[in-house]
Amino acid sequence: MRKPLVKTAALLAISVPLLVASARGRAAAAVDEPSDSRWDGWWISPGAVVGATIFADDPPQTSHLTTGVELSAVRFHTQSFSDAAFQDRQVLLSPYFGGYVDMVHTADDRGTRLSAGPVVGIGFGVVDGEVVWEPRASRVGLAGRVAATSGPLSLYVRTGVFPGKSTSWAEMGVLIKFPLHLGSGNHAFWRVLE
Repeated sequence: MRKPLVKTAALLAISVPLLVASARGRAAAAVDEPSDSRWDGWWISPGAVVGATIFADDPPQTSHLTTGVELSAVRFHTQSFSDAAFQDRQVLLSPYFGGYVDMVHTADDRGTRLSAGPVVGIGFGVVDGEVVWEPRASRVGLAGRVAATSGPLSLYVRTGVFPGKSTSWAEMGVLIKFPLHLGSGNHAFWRVLE
């Protein structure tokens, strides 16, 4: 029963250094880039989720392997700063917003959940709220997620609640995305995040 938790811990142990290295690389790239709007516009990001879920009715120290897919769309707008110290870091400090849909399946016959909701973020921090539907139990609930993200890699924690028995759960894991730039204004084009 502890295997999914051990696998998730191992995955996080590998992913955290990658996230930190990616964040450092992005910060260095942002400092070297001229201030332009190449980041502005709409981005879509298909991705895959791997994590572990703990349900309120589980015995202590029991977790379930959770896998899934996600698709998000966000609008990014780089900020302009009058302070020269911040001008080179405009990408890191710029807000974005949008929405997403995902589908995750929890092992050990705990079912599949579909969710959708708004996304807001600034820099490496992301927060989203969602409506969750569990088809097998025909129930609808609410959930929220926070994530630290850099480029294609995100570490997240999500918690949610359904009405009735087994009302709550917590999920943590890694989200790997492939961001694609749709462009902005009249100059829309597809561009893979470099």
